[in-house]
Amino acid sequence: MKREVFCFLLLLLTATMFFSGCGGCNKKRTPVSSEEITLTPPADLTEKMPTKQPELSENAMVTGRVEPTVAPEVTKTPGVTSKPETEVTKGGEIPTVTVTPGPEVVEITRIPAPTVTQHPKEKITPTEKPKTTSVPEATKMPVNTENPLPTATPAPQYLSWERLAALVTEALELHVEGKSDLELLSLAGLLNKERMKQRKLPEKLDAYLILYQLALKNGEAPDSLLEETVKQEKRLTDLSGYSREETEAVYFLYTKGIAEGSSDGLYSGTRSMNGRDRITEEEFLGYINRLIGRKERRSLTKDGQLIRTVNLPEFAEYYSYILEDYPNAFYEWEFQFMKSVGDYVPVYVAPKELVDSEKRLRGFSYGEILKSFGKDYTEFVKDYLFHTFNVDYRRTPGDRDWYGYMYENNAGTVSFAGMNGPEYLKFRINQYLSDIQDNHTVLECDFVATDPSTVYTSGGEWYVRCYMHYRIVSADSTELVDFYRGQVEFSETFVGDYQNVIPGEWRDGYLDVIIRPEPDVGKVTVREVYLSDYAYFTRVKKRK
Repeated sequence: MKREVFCFLLLLLTATMFFSGCGGCNKKRTPVSSEEITLTPPADLTEKMPTKQPELSENAMVTGRVEPTVAPEVTKTPGVTSKPETEVTKGGEIPTVTVTPGPEVVEITRIPAPTVTQHPKEKITPTEKPKTTSVPEATKMPVNTENPLPTATPAPQYLSWERLAALVTEALELHVEGKSDLELLSLAGLLNKERMKQRKLPEKLDAYLILYQLALKNGEAPDSLLEETVKQEKRLTDLSGYSREETEAVYFLYTKGIAEGSSDGLYSGTRSMNGRDRITEEEFLGYINRLIGRKERRSLTKDGQLIRTVNLPEFAEYYSYILEDYPNAFYEWEFQFMKSVGDYVPVYVAPKELVDSEKRLRGFSYGEILKSFGKDYTEFVKDYLFHTFNVDYRRTPGDRDWYGYMYENNAGTVSFAGMNGPEYLKFRINQYLSDIQDNHTVLECDFVATDPSTVYTSGGEWYVRCYMHYRIVSADSTELVDFYRGQVEFSETFVGDYQNVIPGEWRDGYLDVIIRPEPDVGKVTVREVYLSDYAYFTRVKKRK
C-alpha cells in the first residue's frame, strides 16, 4: 500500500513539473522598440582612431606605419552659421578653413605600368658541370626569406566619398546646418566634384589632394630642400601621369612624413605612393592623425629615405638611424671592434658618433674625413663590389678595363713590400688573374646595397657595411691558396670564407668593406673586401 501511494505521488510530482515547464517555454517576450536604441557618436574623432596596431614578430618586415597613432584633442568651436561664405575655426593645429564655392577641375591621366631596367647578363657555361639549381632572374630583388607573407588577410574596407567627407568634417569640427559633408568639402575647396564623378570610390590620390590643401590652409610650407633631394635621388617611383597639383601633393605629404607609400623592395631605398589604389578608412585616419599631430609623423633621412622606429635590430643603438627598407639581418651582426680576443678592445668609433667624433687622423677630424669622401662614395663602394664579384676566368684576365679599374681604385699596400706598394699591388692582381684561370672561377653579382649610416672605424681602419646578392657559378675550390691568397674574389689582404657552396646557387652575402680615405684629394679607395659567410650562416640564418 505504501509503495502504491509513493508511486502515485511521484507520478503527480512529475506531471506538475512538466506542465509548469511548458508554461515557461510558451511565455511571450516583450519586443524592444527601436526608439529605445540610441546610437551616441563619439565626442571627437579620437575615439574612432585605431589606438593599437598589430604587434610585429621579431623578423617582420615593416612597410608602413605601425606605431600607435592618436589624434590630439580637438576643441569644438560654437557659433557656426549656415551662410554660403563661412569661416570655421577649431582648436589644435588646423585653425581656419574658409568656405568658398567653385573649385577648379583637375584633369586625371592614368599611370602607365612602370618600366624595369634590365641588367645585361651573358649566360655562362662552366667547363666543368657543377650541380645546377633553379635561380632567380638577375634583375630580381633578393627574396625576403626573413619575413614570409601571412597565409590570409581580411578584405580591406574601402572608403566611400560620403565616409571620407564625414571623417574630414569630424576632424575639423566643420559643420553647417543644412549642408552635407560632401557639400561642405566642395564649398571649402577641398573636393572637386568632377573628380568624384570619374570614379565610384575615392583613390589615395583624392585623399592626398584633400590633405595637401588642408595643410596649406593651416599655413604649412613645403620643405623645398628635402623635396628637391627626394626628386634627385628618385625616391618616389610611380608618379608618371600625375598632374602638377597631384605631384606637388605627393611630394609634400611624403617629405612631411604624413603619407609614406609602400616599399619597392628590400634595400631599394625607393617607394611607391600608390595614388591609383583605393583607400581604406584605417589608412585615411592615419593620414589625418599625422596631419593634426605632428609628433605622429614619419621621419626621413637627409637623403629622403624613410626611417624605421619599431622592431629594431640588435645593435641598433650604434646607428644614427635604421632604414625602413633594410631588414634587421643587415644590422644585427657584430662590428669588427666586437670581435676582439680577451680584454683587448681596439680604438673604435661607432657609426652614429663618427661625424661628431673629436678623434683626428693625419690632421683631420673624423667628421672632416667622412665629408671628404664625397657625396657618392657609397655608389663607388657598390661599383667596386660589382667589379670584384663579376669575373669570368675566360674573359677577365684579358680585360684591361677590369685590370685598370681594380688598380686605380684599390688602396695598395705597404705591409709586405715596404714603400713599393703600387708594384706589389700589380703583382697581386696578376697573381689573382692567374689563380682564377687555374681554378675555373666564375662569379656573378646582380645587386649590392649599403648606406652612409653604416660607416665606422675600428683599430684605425674604416669600414662600410654592405649586402650583396651573388653566386659562385663555377670554382674548382673555394679554399685559400695561402693566408692572404684566395681563388674566388680579389682582395688585397684577407679573402672570404665560403661555407656550403652549391655552384650556381644565389646567396645572401654580408660584408664589411675596408675603405681608405684620402682627404687630401677627396677620394676613397678600397683596401679589403672580406665577404663573411659567418654573418649569414651564424648570425642571420640561425635566427630564421
